[in-house]
Amino acid sequence: MGKLNRKFLASALAVLLGPAFCASGDTAVILGAGSIGTWTTAGYVANPNPVGEALTVANVPLPCQPPMACPLNPVFVLSRGSASLAQLLTGEFTTYYVTQVESSPPAFPIVRARLESSTPLARSVDVPVVTLSRLTVANISTLNFGRITSLPPPPCAFGIPCFPPHSTLVLGNIQRTDATPAEDLPVLLELFFPNGNLAGSASLTVPYGETILIGDIAAYVAGPGLFSSDLGQLRVTRQSGGALMWGIVYTISFSGTVSASAGVNLSP
Repeated sequence: MGKLNRKFLASALAVLLGPAFCASGDTAVILGAGSIGTWTTAGYVANPNPVGEALTVANVPLPCQPPMACPLNPVFVLSRGSASLAQLLTGEFTTYYVTQVESSPPAFPIVRARLESSTPLARSVDVPVVTLSRLTVANISTLNFGRITSLPPPPCAFGIPCFPPHSTLVLGNIQRTDATPAEDLPVLLELFFPNGNLAGSASLTVPYGETILIGDIAAYVAGPGLFSSDLGQLRVTRQSGGALMWGIVYTISFSGTVSASAGVNLSP
């Protein structure tokens, strides 16, 4: 869905649905899910409540209510039950939203997701999930990530998979469900050496509702070959406006293991 279409949809639904649009339950934000390269996404929802929970899963954080055409995937989770999200997170790499349908729902369910790859070896990493209500209240203007890594490719023995250690940034301009106007997200990226000196900086804009991935964030910000460390620090600063920002850094090691860190600890 294009940038203008996302903005139009948010505005149109607020008008069409009126108070019901803003009175829906909370939403779990799964940043950077779907399929990309050899990686796919799996996950589940667990309902700890004494009543069943109706949810929708889609790349928009909207409950499925008339007069919507309901292009969203509905999920009903029984009381104390669980449901897999694996078949609902198979689309393009983007941000997925798990949204409560009821306007006065019980406590928000447990939502978990992970990225998985079986090529060239089996690997997985949990995706830090955050609720939209927490993002809205926090109104994050700065994300800070430690242990940013970019190192030369290691010598690899024949037949044994090995990987150039590096850090990847996933950054999203999160869609809103309140009455705040949709807007783009201009950010400043700053990378620092372990001694605190600035290694480089770069600016970019994330359109409303979009998710971007930068494969080697150190090379992108400082320039190829100009940063070699596993103890860098990345700062992402919203330069203007009030767009909802959320980001995750994934760092891959020589052996292929992957770790994830969020720039702010808002996970439930």
